[in-house]
Amino acid sequence: MYTLKVENERGDQLELTHSNDYTVTNVEGLNPPKATINTAVVASFDGSRFNSSRMGERNLVLTIVIENEIERNRLKLYQYFKPKKPCKLYYKNASRDVSIEGYIETFEVSLFDNRQMAQISVICPDPFFQALTERTVDFRSVTPLFHFPFAAPDAGIPFAEQETNVSKVIINGGDVESGVLITLHANGPVSNPVLYNVDTRESLGLTLTMQDGDTVTINTNKGQKSILLNRGGVTTNIINRLVRGSSWFQIASGANTFTYTVADDLTANLTVTFQHTDKYEGV
Repeated sequence: MYTLKVENERGDQLELTHSNDYTVTNVEGLNPPKATINTAVVASFDGSRFNSSRMGERNLVLTIVIENEIERNRLKLYQYFKPKKPCKLYYKNASRDVSIEGYIETFEVSLFDNRQMAQISVICPDPFFQALTERTVDFRSVTPLFHFPFAAPDAGIPFAEQETNVSKVIINGGDVESGVLITLHANGPVSNPVLYNVDTRESLGLTLTMQDGDTVTINTNKGQKSILLNRGGVTTNIINRLVRGSSWFQIASGANTFTYTVADDLTANLTVTFQHTDKYEGV
């Protein structure tokens, strides 16, 4: 069993499954899209030489039978599947709860049949389904100190203490690599933070002195790459502070180990958070 619903450009949602008004008879394009493999023929070699590969856009084709008040329900579908307009599809089955964004290519209805059927084509430039919830990893941990039985001294008793871990394992439960949103928050003066991917030996460093309360946001998602500093409520583009040779981290499928350093070993003055969304080739 699965559920399918659509969201239009205004944010309105329509349930397409488990509905008395519509019956979804088929959804094409749920499998991984076709990959394009680029090769070159070398005169002295048999076969060819691999150059590169890429995955193309996804084309979802929905076949929907319009039930009950056919005229009303057909016009209602038009409000959610407008040609050339964006939409968002939500799909859930026993193992996946995902969404994907696309643009309506065609909307065709068999207007003169006794049983009206709509066939809707959606082009998704980003071919990957995305999980509905983000994964967040905080490089801090809280150790509980309060336990029973206890006696409270006059000076009071701490309930917990916060520790800073400079190394964390980040899990990507998806099929493909994903960009990451990295947040650096200064709890005191800190200079020249450098993040490391222990597995790939890549690094991302900033030539920057952060003041207490500063927040730096690093976005490594493709098409959204940016480095922003928020100081006193004012946001500034500081991509020019990126250390030459730095890598825009991508979170590989599976386990990824990251660590960080700062000048003068003041790691306790920096809070680091990683956020990413799992992506899937198919459902």
